[in-house]
Amino acid sequence: MVSGAHQGRLLSLLSSLVRPAKVLEIGTFTGYSALCLAEGLAPGGVVETIELNDELFSIQAEFWGRSEFSGQIVLRPGEALEVLDGMNAVVKEEFDLVFIDADKANYPAYVEHAHRLMRKGGLMILDNMWRDGTAQPGLPIEAYPCKEAQILAALNVQMKNDPRWEVVVLPLRDGLSLCRKI
Repeated sequence: MVSGAHQGRLLSLLSSLVRPAKVLEIGTFTGYSALCLAEGLAPGGVVETIELNDELFSIQAEFWGRSEFSGQIVLRPGEALEVLDGMNAVVKEEFDLVFIDADKANYPAYVEHAHRLMRKGGLMILDNMWRDGTAQPGLPIEAYPCKEAQILAALNVQMKNDPRWEVVVLPLRDGLSLCRKI
């Protein structure tokens, strides 16, 4: 469930290219990807990351606390859709970069929330878009072996055809979609 080293280096590079003042991460796990995204922050920038599993909070805090970015990563604990609903109601700042790596069934809802929270020209990155190789393009949606793969395969098609986004899927690890908000 953790982003691998190659993916971490790509996240860092993409963040460095964007130089975000605000990053939103949906799904934190051990906090490795948050650290990678923090490497490219603009001076004074912040990574806000959403995580439900409170058993991971101490692990995240330990790794973040040992890093030079300890004061720049903010955990928003809770169920992601609830946290995002609250953010959409009150957040006025626009995120420059959004990384989504949480429960796959809610990816379509996360994409819609991200669109509302992002600035024009911002970058959204979606992890696991091939769902262990089961959501790769070319099959009818109903042919995919599980509900999550069907959801991600449908989202791949939707994102490709959505004029609000410019999208490319990279064949890195489990499929990584890079999406620029038009």
